[in-house]
Amino acid sequence: MAWNKVIWSGKCLGFCLLGTFLCGRVTAWVNPLLWWALHRAEATYLSRSIFQFQYFFQLRALYGFLLGLVPIRVCIEALRSMGGMFRTHEPMEGHSEVDWRRPILWAWAPLAVIFLWRFVTWRAPDASVLAAPDHFERLRYFFSPMSFASLNPLAPQAPGLVFDLVLITGPMVFLLAYSAGVWLRHQRPGLEHTVEPALIEPAEQPTDLH
Repeated sequence: MAWNKVIWSGKCLGFCLLGTFLCGRVTAWVNPLLWWALHRAEATYLSRSIFQFQYFFQLRALYGFLLGLVPIRVCIEALRSMGGMFRTHEPMEGHSEVDWRRPILWAWAPLAVIFLWRFVTWRAPDASVLAAPDHFERLRYFFSPMSFASLNPLAPQAPGLVFDLVLITGPMVFLLAYSAGVWLRHQRPGLEHTVEPALIEPAEQPTDLH
């Protein structure tokens, strides 16, 4: 039983690292295209950098949620197609994607633990040791990405802010939204991809001996 918990935790951490990488790649590819489309449609007049910071959490939540609406088998087939792996393969085991014992649905948990630790222990760089904590400054630091847009990259607090936003809170929101998308997909059967009728083998018909 203890060994199973270790394996489960290892899978959860692996999915967490994969989700952090995937969140970075998706935002790097899609954000510029989305900004360009909105800018051409005159739906936004913000510069690309300001647009990405202003909608930092919203965009990551959107991408994670949309990814959760896509069945994993479809994602695997897409990766196989992109990699040129068109060989035949055995069908995936029939288990529910919304089974909350699956580590992929808890991939946000390691990031949430780090986030809570950083959130509780954070202090303003110029705060006095004896001064009472400024809760507004704490919330603005963790939930206002626009503060990074006006921050000097050479400032001492810049690396910590990049770590907290880009590597912790951003992927955490992405993975939480992914789990929400998986849950919603299973609440709405119409969102599930049904098997094509042509792929279903017809049942054997009894032979008419007359």
